Order: sequence, then C-alpha cells, then structure tokens
Amino acid sequence: MRVAKYFFLILFASLNLNINNWKKICIYFYYIKTNYWYEVFKNENAKIFFTMIDIDEDKFCKLNAIELNDGISVTSHWSIYPFVLNQNRKSANIILTWGDHFKDFIFSKKYYDKIYNIGYPNDHYFDYVKEKYLRIENENKFVITYMDNIAMTDTFYSPTLNIRIINKFIDILNKYKNVILYLKPKNKTWFKDSFGDQKILENLINKGKLKVLFKDGENEKFQPAASAAMSDLCVGLGISTTVAESVFYGIPAFHFDTMNLSYNFTNIGKNKIFFSRINDLFKAIEDQINYKKISI
Repeated sequence: MRVAKYFFLILFASLNLNINNWKKICIYFYYIKTNYWYEVFKNENAKIFFTMIDIDEDKFCKLNAIELNDGISVTSHWSIYPFVLNQNRKSANIILTWGDHFKDFIFSKKYYDKIYNIGYPNDHYFDYVKEKYLRIENENKFVITYMDNIAMTDTFYSPTLNIRIINKFIDILNKYKNVILYLKPKNKTWFKDSFGDQKILENLINKGKLKVLFKDGENEKFQPAASAAMSDLCVGLGISTTVAESVFYGIPAFHFDTMNLSYNFTNIGKNKIFFSRINDLFKAIEDQINYKKISI
C-alpha cells in the first residue's frame, strides 16, 4: 500500500499535466524505485552495493536504498575519459580508481567518503591475450591499429572527423610499403557509414594493407589489448580507454582529441602522446614509423 498510493498520485497528476505536476510525477517515480531497491537489498541482507555502470537512471534510488538499509555504495570506472556530464558521474560512498591521476584531477575527494587506488581493473585478461593473440605480420612490417572507440556512441565525435582520419591513414599506407593498418571499430553498426569509401577500403584489404578487427557478434568489440598485441603502434580517437589499455599492455599509443580538454594529462602529454591537431598527430605517427621515438 505504501507504494500503491504513488501510482494513484501519478495518475491524478497526469490528468492535468503541467511543469509542476511533471516534477511531482518524477518525485513519485523516485519514491517507487527507491522503495523497490530498498526491499531488494533488505531481502538479500545486502550491506554493500557495487556497480561499474557509467549511466544508470536509477543510480540515486539505489544509493538511497542501500543507505536506508544501513549499507554503503562502492563504484569504480572502466573509462579513462573525464566524466563531464551529470548522467556519467560516478556516485557512491567509496570509489576505486586507477591511480593518483584520477584521484587528483577527475574524482574530487569532496564527493566521496573514501577514494582508493586499485590499478587498472581490466588487466586480468592480459595473460590470456599473450597466449592467444600473437603477431601475425612479418617483423619488417610496421602495424598501426586505429581504435575509434568513442566515435558516435560515447561522445560527440562525428563520422566526418573519423573519415578525415581514415583518409590520412590511407595516405600513410600509400607512402610506406611496410605499413599495415588495423581498424578496430567500436561496432559493426557504424563501420560502413563512418569509415569512408568502402571500395577503397576493400581494395586495401585485398592488397593486404588493411585489416578490420571484428568479433563474431554484431556489436561484440575486439579487445584493445588483443589488437595491441599484434601492433607496433595504437592510435585512439578521444582520450581513449582502448589506447590506455594498449599502453598498459606494453604497446606505444597516441590519443587524438579535439574537445579542448585541459588538465594534467593533456598538458604534460601534448604533442608527445596527446594531440589535438590532425597534422601534428600524423607527423608523430611518421616519426614513430621511421625512428620509433617512443618505446615502452
């Protein structure tokens, strides 16, 4: 009965829908969802609620519910990208971060009771990658993997920017006979629309200059460390988690970002491993092809 009354209140508010009644409806739904999660945690005798989800419309209901059960909430993050939008923000009593960089520049201490450094949470499969994914190209070949990890689906990069990058890579392939390009798209859905002229790409594939890394599922992503294991250099669009994982695996990598983000990582790494202009990025790529200036 405690929850049922809110459904009636929602019904009555809907009969005369205006901005004030809309606010009331949102509050009523918040009460309903909070009560639901309160009962779930209570029935399971849960005292710790842990989540890695970046966007969850019910996250504050869950956080409130676990506190009403005298419990605590814990979270961590898959992404290296700064959480600049409210819906992406990590909310919990305790947050587990990759290291001091995140503690100092992304996750403010004032929002959490405790912050702990735990390292990168997804390196558990690196040993598996070392066994299964071996370099398949000759040692005299220079393999670049381009990872459009956040084009179209995660942030505000357009297909046009992605196509410009692909065209620059095609220039590199035509210029250097020893260079091979791997593409690791975010998913199959966007590949045909976001990577330029498919006939040109097919021609490069047939010549052995280009490979596209897909898994079996329609939107099943190829693991970043797996593509890095077969590469000499990785390049990512945006402040890229896939590129970060490539570095953690042991392969040099570059980030390309045009969002004008300014903080410790972008300032120190500017024009070294972080680039905001395409020409600067591809100059660094050519330097890596010719001189291998960066090694890990």
